[in-house]
Amino acid sequence: MKESNRSAVKRGVVSQGIVFGVLIWLTYAVAEYLFTSVVTASTYGAPMFSPWFWSLTGKLAVSYAFLGAGFGALSGAYANRKALTDYEADRMVQSLVVFSLVAAFLVQAAITEASAFSVWDLETITAAALLGTGLILNLYSKSWFERFGRYLHPWAVVTVLVAGPWINHSLLRMAVFAGAVFGGFVLGRLRPGRVGLTGVRALAAGFLLLLLVAIGGTTEFQTGLQHPAVANGKPAANRTLAARTSPNIVLITMDTVRADHLPIYGYARNTAPHLTAFAAEATLYKNSIAVSNMTLATHASIFTGLYPSAHGAHSLPRNPTGSPLRPGIPTVAGMLSRNGYLSMAVVANHAYLDPFYEVGRGFQAYDIRQPVPIVNPEMSTDLRLLLRYGIRQILDLFTSTAEFDRVSRRAAEINDAAFDLLNDARSRQMPFFLFLNYMDAHGPYVPPAPYGDLFPGRLRNFSDTSYRRLELELVRSERPVTPREKEHLISQYDGAIAYLDSELGSLLSGLKARGLYDDALIIITSDHGENFGDRNLLGHWISLYQDEVSVPLIVKYPHQSQGKVVESMVSQIDIAPTVLEAANVPAPATFAGKSLIQPVDPERLLYSEAFFPRAPYSQSKLYPKSQRAVYQGFKKLIDLGIGKRELYDLAMDPSERRDVYRDNQELAARFETALSAWAAHQPGVSPAGSTPGQVLKQLKSLGYVQ
Repeated sequence: MKESNRSAVKRGVVSQGIVFGVLIWLTYAVAEYLFTSVVTASTYGAPMFSPWFWSLTGKLAVSYAFLGAGFGALSGAYANRKALTDYEADRMVQSLVVFSLVAAFLVQAAITEASAFSVWDLETITAAALLGTGLILNLYSKSWFERFGRYLHPWAVVTVLVAGPWINHSLLRMAVFAGAVFGGFVLGRLRPGRVGLTGVRALAAGFLLLLLVAIGGTTEFQTGLQHPAVANGKPAANRTLAARTSPNIVLITMDTVRADHLPIYGYARNTAPHLTAFAAEATLYKNSIAVSNMTLATHASIFTGLYPSAHGAHSLPRNPTGSPLRPGIPTVAGMLSRNGYLSMAVVANHAYLDPFYEVGRGFQAYDIRQPVPIVNPEMSTDLRLLLRYGIRQILDLFTSTAEFDRVSRRAAEINDAAFDLLNDARSRQMPFFLFLNYMDAHGPYVPPAPYGDLFPGRLRNFSDTSYRRLELELVRSERPVTPREKEHLISQYDGAIAYLDSELGSLLSGLKARGLYDDALIIITSDHGENFGDRNLLGHWISLYQDEVSVPLIVKYPHQSQGKVVESMVSQIDIAPTVLEAANVPAPATFAGKSLIQPVDPERLLYSEAFFPRAPYSQSKLYPKSQRAVYQGFKKLIDLGIGKRELYDLAMDPSERRDVYRDNQELAARFETALSAWAAHQPGVSPAGSTPGQVLKQLKSLGYVQ
């Protein structure tokens, strides 16, 4: 009978430990969610909680509950080895479970790269170490517990562990720590027998209260999930009559997609079967050149028909994050809106397509909602002390965690928003101009399953942090990109393109199902390309080599059903005049581009510009700070801005491996003269201005700012 009672007690203590563990670890999880997600959402202009966010949050919650149950069971088993009263067992189990949380935090700090920490992190780590010491003393000294230990309340500990890494101001952090200690003191003064604050019921009640706060905070921002209504004025009186014969226009930019990674441009991998099918009934421009190597400058040129020097939306040494579009410059969206069109946009790039930069000037509906991330790269690196970073490493042993790095909406989410706008446009019986921007091929490359494994080469534990570390080592000339790393990067980039292609197929099918496809002008292009280690370059916004400026361009003109290929070189500045001619809207005389509806001049001179590069390349003397390129036919001259020029024959050498500058001095001199004359006629530099803090955070989240 005694043995039976002892077994019952043992099971009771272990069960109590499991419950304690789950409650305390989930309390930490909810507090962490409040700080990293709800508070982050409050800083966004248009936040949204995406489906992939909830999937990852669920994985984190299950992981925390599992770890809590495990540590709780171990704590209960250890307490069973002692001859303890119920009160002592309760004290020991709770102290051990809370200690497991602190110990995990300290282990997380120990395994995190030291360079990720600031000096202030020592405050949080020291506080955690003191908490851990106090909890150990709880186990072995009853007098300590009676005098001090009871003030180490789980809520106080959770507050220190969560708030410490999140707050990057020393005085505020110390104030929060002091408040946590005082709160623990107040709670500890209340005897367990009176209100049971150290009991399961009290912990459960506190957890539920915190959960309700988290749900309430989330609901506050979930209201923004409803698609924003078309805004900015009512249709002008002449719109409906003037626009009845005008085609609908869909302009799509696939952010960061370089041409030579698509099969229609000769790529061996079948990354884009839907684009291939689309090109079979559209016009494929085989040699399309970006005007620059960064999102801001290229999109501004797409919408204005001007080179970056003319519209001013680009980076500068004194304003490295970029200046807004110059005032008074007309945009395609604005001109179409004034001539009977409903101009709408859904964009995934919430940094350089932010309203601050004025690229979206003239749109009547502009959806730039920003998803709340799981691992937030735009906040302080102190956040690497949070346990979700360690949880991610554990999960990485069993499944891919690449989605933890996602910072922009998926293509499927862009499509959902686009279809909402299309349905609204149909109900208004107005022609529309719909601009869609997709970010799936932009770093960090996080294609959803199964696209991450579609092509061989994936490294499962290669994260965005790994990428940024590699880039720094590259810039410092510490080492090149290894073949294995390059294989991984390309496999994920190609997988992301394949995913985007599948969603573009869904979008085109949706247009057909709504009867909006045949008579529409549909333009699919990219803003710039991407580097994967060649020439010691990673990413973009660095050079004017073809890896960064050769972009796809496929145009389906109204009622076109037969495919056509144009070999002559064209530019992004040609898109705006093409759109306006199709819409029967006169183009401004200031446009530098030419409508592609007219025959393309194969001998036309075209230009690209690269301004102050992004960090960390801007911090190195090895990389040019300003570059320009001129093209004619398939010849290309690059002025690297450091007293060096390179000449390439793209017909014979599309990868630019052989510089023929010294072998073609006459051609080089003619190109240099043309480039100098063109540059002399460009407007002066825009005045530098300050970039708002929220925009800076968005730029950091996409890797544009270090």
